[in-house]
Amino acid sequence: MAEYQIRLKDWDGQRIAIFAGTGREVGDLRKFSFEIRLNEPSEYVLEIDGTDERVELFTLDYQVEFWRRDQQANLDWYRAFEAFHRGDEWTQDESGHDVYKSLGQHYNVLLLAEPIRYPAGSIYTQKAGPAETVAKAYVNENIGPGATAPPREIASVMPGLTIEADGATGADWHGARTNMNLLDVLMELGEYAPADFMVVGTGPATFEFQWRSPRWGEDKTWGNAAHRPAVILDPRLGNVRNILYGYDRRSEVNVCYVLGQGQQDTRRVVTRASGHNDDSPWNRRAVARDDSNEYDPTVLERKGDEVLEKERARIVTTCNVAQTEATQWGRDWDLGDLVTFRYRNVSVSQKVIAVRVSVSSGGEETIQAIMENFGDPVVDYATLTPTVPVTPPVGPVLNYLWAQDYSTGYPLYTAAGITALLTQTQGTFTDVMLAARPDTSANLWFKSSLLGMQALLPSGQTVGEYFIEQAHARGMRAHIWLYVGHWAYAAYPGVQASWNMATSADPTCNAIAWVDFSSAAARTMIVNIVMDLIAQNTGIDGVHLDYIRYHDSNTNCPSAALANVTALLTTLKPLMGSVELSVSISGNATRNLNVKRDVSTWLNNELVDKALMMSYVSVPMTEKLAYIPTLPNYDRIVPGCTDNEGATAAERLATFQMQWNTWRAAGYGAQMGVFDTVRLTSQIMAAMG
Repeated sequence: MAEYQIRLKDWDGQRIAIFAGTGREVGDLRKFSFEIRLNEPSEYVLEIDGTDERVELFTLDYQVEFWRRDQQANLDWYRAFEAFHRGDEWTQDESGHDVYKSLGQHYNVLLLAEPIRYPAGSIYTQKAGPAETVAKAYVNENIGPGATAPPREIASVMPGLTIEADGATGADWHGARTNMNLLDVLMELGEYAPADFMVVGTGPATFEFQWRSPRWGEDKTWGNAAHRPAVILDPRLGNVRNILYGYDRRSEVNVCYVLGQGQQDTRRVVTRASGHNDDSPWNRRAVARDDSNEYDPTVLERKGDEVLEKERARIVTTCNVAQTEATQWGRDWDLGDLVTFRYRNVSVSQKVIAVRVSVSSGGEETIQAIMENFGDPVVDYATLTPTVPVTPPVGPVLNYLWAQDYSTGYPLYTAAGITALLTQTQGTFTDVMLAARPDTSANLWFKSSLLGMQALLPSGQTVGEYFIEQAHARGMRAHIWLYVGHWAYAAYPGVQASWNMATSADPTCNAIAWVDFSSAAARTMIVNIVMDLIAQNTGIDGVHLDYIRYHDSNTNCPSAALANVTALLTTLKPLMGSVELSVSISGNATRNLNVKRDVSTWLNNELVDKALMMSYVSVPMTEKLAYIPTLPNYDRIVPGCTDNEGATAAERLATFQMQWNTWRAAGYGAQMGVFDTVRLTSQIMAAMG
């Protein structure tokens, strides 16, 4: 739960009071709300019990800072909003208590202080250059350190205000502005650049005008080029509610006539159109704009484009954002960020243009995102329609085949079985993972000096050696599929009783055959066995760790912790060199955390090369599709399909086809679980296209 402090500072920036907590009793900070908005002076309302003597401290333009922390989200105290106190209001509640209200505006209100007051045609009104350079010049010369008289008609230096160093970003702009309000000109430049700007507090009674192009925040949309964890706001994920979504075209302008120099028939006129004027037979909406001092057609075109940019149709969304594991305000998303919003089979990339926060008298925090989209809505690929065009994730398409056989005689683990498997899948799969020991009765099929000798094929090779040789001959990569969290399947010799979950004092922690990853000795044994398998099986391309988790019944045991499983990977990954390390994960975020798979940390810290998402139908495809982009480095994830879920062969094939087509439509590689060679039929291969 988030906590707040309201810090009041005087004209010198010295703190003179702190208000904390909320309630309805005498002396309490009762409730408050604020909105922080890009490029505009947003406002706050702060209610304090009228008997609190400190309300007398509020003075015009004293600084009011809203500090926030959320320990559950690992957010320490940070300044969430800052403003000037600009008004007072007294009310009386239903119980007869007097209530004081402080009313204020964000520091952006400084940009409303002055118009551009210089002689027309001077270098102070007529500008050319990158939009950022022009904007910062106007600010400096009208309210910054350069707003002195002369050359300005009236001095208007704002105490404490400085201008950030110029980065010369944004599109080149050319024009003249005289007697227009400074904020209006800055908003025009911001639309044109494109860019966002804010006045930010930097110290005691000091402020700085800052500019960010192309936007204030970061791109956190699904499929962003920087591989940042995606923020997906979707009611199906339970992270948004009270949605207002609108695509209002009533005020749209899609054609602009710019009237330049000249008279009547000789006047230069440039026509600019957005392309949306033909969206319907009646959608043309044209305006004329005068620029009679300009003759250059390039400048007139820019003027028209500015108008179209400012007056275009916009998709505006307002919604309450739940503070979930992946949508924490101030940590996962913030003002100016681009996020993905999904609603009613529509998916759009939207920019957070404002954040509205309110805290009730009971301490309940409500966070509302106001978002704006400048493009057209697109159909949501998560509707499971395979033909929907979407942007695939970054990275190569890799198809991983899970292969194991626990039928009588283990026919897969023969020269004929391996040959048939690889011949059928050659050209479709890039990587094949062969289970080292498919059940508790089977042999170990790969060489290991720690796990004992294995039976040899007639050729004198082990099954593992033959598998590696034949996979490489077909241009495929060979992996060892190893169970690590389940002692019985792993068949590790010398396991000590103290290394399993049965030794816990908690009677529910009795999964005898399951590893207690809190044991450093147990983790060391697993590391040694993996490294021995790599050393003994020359040419192996990867090792896949399955069951890398706690047993479901042990998730609340004292020794069960995310850090314990992560410690194994932290030790193992640097030792493996060029051999790929992959792990199994669930398609459900809560499930991963419950069994102590810290997938976000594994991916973010590059502790795994690939994370193979299991294909169980108990997790809906929509949930898997939505979950993947919320993870860092999610191009390392290989989603899964299965041919093993369903009562009949027809049901199994239908399930496989649905999963395969859905993943491929979304641009992903896929994995396929194969539990015996019989099910790898021509029908399955045909379904893969």
